[in-house]
Amino acid sequence: MKNKLIWFFGGFGVGITLLSLGHAALPRRVTPQGSSTNNTPTRGQTSGQTNNLTELNPNAKVTAPDLDQDYTKLSNLEGQYAESADQQNRLKTATSKVARKRSNQ
Repeated sequence: MKNKLIWFFGGFGVGITLLSLGHAALPRRVTPQGSSTNNTPTRGQTSGQTNNLTELNPNAKVTAPDLDQDYTKLSNLEGQYAESADQQNRLKTATSKVARKRSNQ
């Protein structure tokens, strides 16, 4: 009888532990503050966004992305993120130091 109780409580403890670990591994549902948890649109309703991909219309076709518009947008933004001449020289000297150290090893 004592052996059965040990097996029962041992199994119960292992089961609770596995259940807790399994629950912790699942991602939590993240909702913005102030929104209700039942904000999933139903068929025929939209979520309030204007993006065509988020509308629930099963008969709608998704059009091809406009690559030319994206390219021009990225080309215009590229100047904001380009390194200055000083940054390029600093990076060049640092990488040459690393290359020299590797070649000496």
